[in-house]
Amino acid sequence: MQTGPISWTLLVTLPSGYPVAERPIFRAEISISASVSRDASATLASSAEERLAAVSAERTGDECLLEAIQALEDLEVAAEVDQQKCTDNTELSDASRSIWMRTIIRIDHMNDPRGYCKALEGFAREGASTLWLFYRQDAKAGAQPRFRNIHLVLDAPSSAASSEFLRNLRTVPIDVDGCGKPCKERCSEVLEELTVQQHTDPPNYMPVEYSSAQELEAFLDSARKGLLDLHAD
Repeated sequence: MQTGPISWTLLVTLPSGYPVAERPIFRAEISISASVSRDASATLASSAEERLAAVSAERTGDECLLEAIQALEDLEVAAEVDQQKCTDNTELSDASRSIWMRTIIRIDHMNDPRGYCKALEGFAREGASTLWLFYRQDAKAGAQPRFRNIHLVLDAPSSAASSEFLRNLRTVPIDVDGCGKPCKERCSEVLEELTVQQHTDPPNYMPVEYSSAQELEAFLDSARKGLLDLHAD
């Protein structure tokens, strides 16, 4: 598995009693581009071994291959955030401070919209970012309404702030599953990344319920054009 400068090879030994009687044995091999230091590579490899051992222990009696892959992805995202912070701190010029990063993200559904949206608002405010949330309610008789086909437009003051938001989205238990248990987001997708002019207003959080696919597309078209005031014409 590989995204960005980090490539993982996950080796798994499944004992005959897996998953009920015995734990799997994980070993992760890492390959990192020259842009990442040797010390950082060694630290990441050590963290991977510790995280995989913890996953194996925590999931005794249950299948845990997906959790092992997620653990490596989480480490990779954290490493990319740290690397981006270093880049931002050393290369950000006065001229580039007027440029913000815009990220358009799609989320398939929210089982717990109230808790999920509160968490997203918190992530955005931590990064001094502005966040639009476009959603449709999926209400069934006798059931709590869910949100479906959600699109986020995040305007962040730096690449590091944008990366930190995405890391939180993927690694923090932010929703609940069908049984009501806390779970991480596994169905999000970054659709586009672009730059926009700096926001002069304070960071804001704006949830918007759209009424049709056409109205959503109009909002997203404004976002792709780099407009700061998103609206549907």
